[in-house]
Amino acid sequence: MLSKLVFTKLLALSILLSNSVVSTASTPFPNSTPSIEFIQEFKSDCPKWKAKCIGSIKFEDGSSYEGEISFGKPHGKGEMRWQDGNIYKGTFVKGIKEGYGEFTYEDGTKYEGEWKHDKMNGEGAYIWSCGHEYVGDFNNNSMEGEGSILLVNGESYTGEWKKGLIDGYGTFTLLDGSQYIGESKKGERHGNGMIVWESQDTLFGNWASGNLEGDGVYHFRNGDQLFTEWEEGIVSSDCAYISKDGKTIEQKMEGLFFPFSIDEEPNRNLQLAFYSVGLEYQKENHLKEAKEYLLMASNIKLEDPNDYIMVAFHLDFISKQEEGSGWAHKEDNQ
Repeated sequence: MLSKLVFTKLLALSILLSNSVVSTASTPFPNSTPSIEFIQEFKSDCPKWKAKCIGSIKFEDGSSYEGEISFGKPHGKGEMRWQDGNIYKGTFVKGIKEGYGEFTYEDGTKYEGEWKHDKMNGEGAYIWSCGHEYVGDFNNNSMEGEGSILLVNGESYTGEWKKGLIDGYGTFTLLDGSQYIGESKKGERHGNGMIVWESQDTLFGNWASGNLEGDGVYHFRNGDQLFTEWEEGIVSSDCAYISKDGKTIEQKMEGLFFPFSIDEEPNRNLQLAFYSVGLEYQKENHLKEAKEYLLMASNIKLEDPNDYIMVAFHLDFISKQEEGSGWAHKEDNQ
């Protein structure tokens, strides 16, 4: 059976990886694989007194084993088939999974890698039946150490893990091509970090339990800067825009528009800032505020739009949430 704790861990992972909701949360990471230690033997063609034998064992619950056997237990290379459909092909030591092997769950999910004391330990690859892939270190059936996960929608994370959760320093690559590079703790962005867009615009800040906290400083590719203040993921209305030539504009975020016709860079920079603020609100399910900032980004008309800004995608997703449909609404009520 899959524990509620494991489901919660993977849910946190999916939310952290994306500002949109991905299907990872519906594919829990099993925290155990079945053992054969306590299944009672029913029939075997290898006598228990024999040190080396190649044969089969049938168990009372309908499971079966074929391969190398020593003193009545799987020992060496073999294949174990459980009655519920799980299959393990690999090495055994005195009846337990040890060494290198491949475990396939009944739903098609698969782990291939190192085993120790009947658990996933060492380097391995874990592939969910839906196509998500993790490659890296395992410890006691948990993702722990250095590893990378790639989701079917193209998003990814590479960095440190602890007890099945993203924990430590790493890099997230999201749907719009942007990256979060920095610290995380227990499955949430936590500590110093920065967001880097494909255009090389950046946002430097500090995150606490997934929320921006304190100063958030945008450095735009044309040399301009935007200073914002955050408290528990809520941006202050007051901000300061400093142009590359040193001119400073201090006013409310929502009123910070530049009616320039020759140089569109300030408006382009603000479009990106409004977009990123909207995504921070959306991540924490503040849908009203998220929609406001995404609409402000959408209302800035540019001759050369920021193609990597997926404003329409996120506005559509928010509309589905507000209508009470879609994955996010359903999960909130479980």
